[in-house]
Amino acid sequence: NGNGVQGVPSISASATSLSFPSERLGVSSAPQSVTLTNNGTATLTISGITITGTDASSFTLNAPGLPTTVAVNGTYSFSVVFTPETSFGNPLTAQANVANDSATNPLVIQLSGFRLIPPTPHPPPPVPKGQILVRLPVIEKIDRPVLQPTPTPEPPPFAEGGGETQKPFITPEERPAPAPERPDTPQEHPQEEPPKE
Repeated sequence: NGNGVQGVPSISASATSLSFPSERLGVSSAPQSVTLTNNGTATLTISGITITGTDASSFTLNAPGLPTTVAVNGTYSFSVVFTPETSFGNPLTAQANVANDSATNPLVIQLSGFRLIPPTPHPPPPVPKGQILVRLPVIEKIDRPVLQPTPTPEPPPFAEGGGETQKPFITPEERPAPAPERPDTPQEHPQEEPPKE
């Protein structure tokens, strides 16, 4: 300039923080971008961007072409991907640090994301000690008549001691078949002798 006043760069960001939706352990989110703008009156130099913090390993930076310079009113964009890499803590946090030659050095952008915790499965109820859990098939019940056995008559007891001895009881199956009938034959009558004189 003719008056000898030199211009100075100035940096601003489209977002001062990035918040990522919940993701399962080891699953990456969609990338989120940040645009840096040089609002000053001189060229801005961006020397590098780093991610630091407690959970820095869960955030991945994509910042091509660094170091770089940004003209007055010019822009530069980078992106961050969230991938939960630890099973402890929620939310997971870190920060992106933009090193530059402006008065705002470094420019810090906060990062956060949640790890999705799957529901705890409920174990089956315990089986009492000494017992085995067996699943049996369902069988339909069919009502059928119950056949009662025919009772066998018991033979009467024999008489003890004196008196008439009773004959043993003979079942119809044990009874002998009757003898065949014989035809009637004429009976022989002795001849009468004539009276003696």
